[in-house]
Amino acid sequence: MAKVDKFAEKDLWVNWVGMILRKHSNNPFKSGLQTGRAMELTVNPYSLKQGFLMDDGTVVDCFRCKLENS
Repeated sequence: MAKVDKFAEKDLWVNWVGMILRKHSNNPFKSGLQTGRAMELTVNPYSLKQGFLMDDGTVVDCFRCKLENS
């Protein structure tokens, strides 16, 4: 299995707000769902990295996510 460059689309993360995302790991979000909608781009208060505020109220590091259809 090829290694994924999780930062390859870093410049596009701002455009992912409002989109449906999935984790690269295919693990579920805190909501228990495999997918979630990014509500805004913010900073994860735990990792201090760029993150998405998700529709379930959690913040997920951007590099952990990918667009649902990619």
